[in-house]
Amino acid sequence: MCFECRILGALANGVPASDAAEGRESLVKPELEGLGDLDFAPSVAEVEDKELRDEDAETYLKDTLTALRDNFGVELVPVKVDSDGSCLPHAISRCLVGKEVLYDALRLALTHELREHAAFYREILGAGMDEETFATFWLGIIDEAKPVHGALTGRWLGPEHILGLANVLRRPILLLDCPKLMAQDDNRCGLYLPLRHGREACVRAEGLGEVASPLVIGWANEAKNHFVSLVAPSHNRLLASEEEEWTSRARTAAPSLWLKIDQLVEELRSKSSSEHVEITIPHDKGPGDVCVLQDPDSGEEILVQIPPGKGPGDSFLWNPNVDHGATRLYGSLVHFYATNPPMSRARAGRTLHLVLKNLVDALMVDPDKLEQRSRLRLGNKMIFRNIVCVSGAVEVLRAVGFADFVEPRSGDKFLRFEGDLSREEVRESLVLARDALAFILEDKSAVRGAGEISLAAGASVLGPVPAFCLRDEAGEPVRAWDAYAAYTFGHDPARGAGSGAWVFGLGNQLRISRSRMVTSLMGALKDRYRDLAAGTAFADMPWDDAFLYGERLKHVECPACDREQQWEGPIDGVGAELRSQACSFCGHELEVGLTAQRQMSAFVHGRLAPAEP
Repeated sequence: MCFECRILGALANGVPASDAAEGRESLVKPELEGLGDLDFAPSVAEVEDKELRDEDAETYLKDTLTALRDNFGVELVPVKVDSDGSCLPHAISRCLVGKEVLYDALRLALTHELREHAAFYREILGAGMDEETFATFWLGIIDEAKPVHGALTGRWLGPEHILGLANVLRRPILLLDCPKLMAQDDNRCGLYLPLRHGREACVRAEGLGEVASPLVIGWANEAKNHFVSLVAPSHNRLLASEEEEWTSRARTAAPSLWLKIDQLVEELRSKSSSEHVEITIPHDKGPGDVCVLQDPDSGEEILVQIPPGKGPGDSFLWNPNVDHGATRLYGSLVHFYATNPPMSRARAGRTLHLVLKNLVDALMVDPDKLEQRSRLRLGNKMIFRNIVCVSGAVEVLRAVGFADFVEPRSGDKFLRFEGDLSREEVRESLVLARDALAFILEDKSAVRGAGEISLAAGASVLGPVPAFCLRDEAGEPVRAWDAYAAYTFGHDPARGAGSGAWVFGLGNQLRISRSRMVTSLMGALKDRYRDLAAGTAFADMPWDDAFLYGERLKHVECPACDREQQWEGPIDGVGAELRSQACSFCGHELEVGLTAQRQMSAFVHGRLAPAEP
């Protein structure tokens, strides 16, 4: 976590202690229910960043993550969170918005949830306890959940708190462990359902209609003393180095589909009457492979795809115009197919197919409607949901001639068809894309790394029973996942495995659409800090985004010898007497207040700590 998130997160849970007695309303209180549908989906480049990716947790969870990827096509990456006693809310916050800034707001909401609905949790968690024993136990659970105001704490959160957070966010939370432990009936891992809210709690807002996949966290080690976030990477911008890999995955998943599309591409090439260039295939290339050639006229490097039935040493005719467009279209179709699970691909594919069908029909049957059907308003809810936010969908339209357009008067953004319809190859490309999408819609295969989990199949990876669950009439936990799907999600097992699937990372499109909400929250928190620090030495203190705050606070620089070392005393001086230590290099006496970060944290905590939620 950056230091900025640590300080601002402490301010997201209510008013300063000095204002609490006056009964003032909270200046900044995030609406967590409104953020509960979001998913942080880092880019491929971000995933490779060693400061983001938790390699130790990835090693510990390797077998579970491999099973999810190979059996369901679901790719999850462990993301680091700080180990400071608040790693659970840190991990949940990171899963939602990509920042840990919501940690104390989650603690505050959790405290209210556990306090106000104790009777519900008594029914779920209080088996074997009398009223007095449960009351004492529950007060301890509530006390552990209280906000920490930015300080390190020994009030760690556990399974009961995960269940509470599932209800706060109205969304399941999945806690992953190694396969052996996931297969046991153990509430320290598995699925935590928002049981207090009933059947409709997990259907996404804003009319998307999908069942919200769980927020996924994981144990970072065998000791079970630290949580990490597990997020699905976004492939909205495919790296060039990955193109060949995705092509191979797509063709392996559905060879008959891509044979049909190969034939469409070859037909497009053969219909062109333009001048062709003869190409000899290199010795290391074969059908479907891509060669990089130079356009003799422009000098531009162009990708040329080798057609079906041609091998090393063979020759074929290449048209600089047709083949460049066909290769680009083929690549965009591969990207769209390979990076989306079947449920998302089907929804977006229907919209893409309709757009291209309407355009082709207008071109051939009703030219008067051509202008109307050549414009897609990006602010339209269906277009945004099914095209703009779906990996590879916009690229399919751009490959056939659509381009970005802004209406000068209104400022509205559009995708507008700007291809030259007088050219035969442009018209044929539209037809090819339309027909290829029709084939893709018929195919239900999942590509590894772009999958979904049907609710009825969850037990094979996620454990035999949710972590905390309701009981049948005999008092036994209901072990059938389809029964839980029916209760919690309104899923009908009779509709088959494809019904009610979880698509991980799908809420990233909502996060994009609500980016202003998060930006506004951060701005409001910064304003609040300025109000809090006005007139003090901390008013103009610079933020330190360059360091993970935990590591930054644990190191001090000796003013005598300028050498950094680990600080052994209490960080921030909160909850214990300030201690000093001798520099391990020169013996100079070090004090807790040497760093600006430590001073700011102690200042904010000191203003907020007395306030009770």
